[in-house]
Amino acid sequence: MHAHDRTMLANLGFADPDKRNPLHDLACQYLALPGTADKIVGLLGLEHGPEAYREEFDCCLEEGAETRRVRVSHVAFEHPIVKGSGQYRTSIGFADLVLGLDVETERTGVTERRKDYRGVWGRPEKKRDLRSTWRRLVGMEVKIAPVPIGDVIRQVKLYGSYTDRQSCQEIHRWVVTTAYPISSLDVQCLRNERITHVVLGEGFKQFVADQDAPSDQGNVEV
Repeated sequence: MHAHDRTMLANLGFADPDKRNPLHDLACQYLALPGTADKIVGLLGLEHGPEAYREEFDCCLEEGAETRRVRVSHVAFEHPIVKGSGQYRTSIGFADLVLGLDVETERTGVTERRKDYRGVWGRPEKKRDLRSTWRRLVGMEVKIAPVPIGDVIRQVKLYGSYTDRQSCQEIHRWVVTTAYPISSLDVQCLRNERITHVVLGEGFKQFVADQDAPSDQGNVEV
């Protein structure tokens, strides 16, 4: 599940010590489980968000109430972070896991106002309900062996500097998952960069133990 080291990230000296650690792959698989992924998404607070209001050049929407539902639509392992195209295409690195989210928004009692020819906002028009769905990508980095928190932040920032240039590939939030507890100061450093931290606990240990049991399920004989 791991990519080769021919990436800009490796050239900058950020070789991943977890590359050949089987626990790293197991951690990614565990995080992709529906129950685990849903729990992590719940920590991001995407179902709340700011007060619903939008103002454009000649129109504004004033919402009365808003409800959001967040659903994990797809999961991608070793998501490539690249720059350029064709012969100029360069691999920056690979995000361990990316969760694709569908955020369904229902707005009730929406009041629309428009500007007249003088640029003056008119009276509120008839209230109506609006429904929309927008997508968000959440990138996840997994660390099994302890690494300096500065290296983690630099890695995520490097990825972010390229993924936010193309809206269709923009990773809106990042989550760092460690197999070890980190200090409260390190947690605050991640929080300052809008990076969420989670630690693998007893559920992951049980998941690893379950994988040790021999099974031929899913294997196709030829």
